[in-house]
Amino acid sequence: MKNKKAASGDIYLSPWMFLVWIIVAVSIIIGVLIFLSGQLDVRKTEASALSTRVLDCLSENFLYYDLAESDFDIYSKCGLSKIVFEEKGMFYLQVRISSVRDLEPTPIKIEIGNNQYLSDCKIQKESFKTFRKLAQCSYKSMEVYDPTYSKNFRISVIAASDQDKK
Repeated sequence: MKNKKAASGDIYLSPWMFLVWIIVAVSIIIGVLIFLSGQLDVRKTEASALSTRVLDCLSENFLYYDLAESDFDIYSKCGLSKIVFEEKGMFYLQVRISSVRDLEPTPIKIEIGNNQYLSDCKIQKESFKTFRKLAQCSYKSMEVYDPTYSKNFRISVIAASDQDKK
């Protein structure tokens, strides 16, 4: 003898089971789409890493007269890509090297990359705000000692990144 109630319950269980599966599948799809559509902005981190890299590079075995030479190449000294800075224009880098206490020797200024980003940096620094559509900047400096001049020098770096946000 068959149980009619149990048999009829199978019919009602199946549509509910499919409804639950559809809800779970749609929830997973919506969750994945929300996760993948979010933008991650790493420009500030890139600018900070660039400024740290340049400071470390220039401060290691620091000699002012090496940097003051007219044929000094920051690309080869610090392992930077000339293509990324000049042709693609994704970064900007400004390095200032000056004596801490006086104006002798003459301060050095090195600029590479897209110099339009410097105005983005100034706007954000003066307004104390971060604008998402502008290049993101990093300001770092350190003092180093040069034994040939017997002086401390300050290396100041401004780095900016405006790569595509992904």
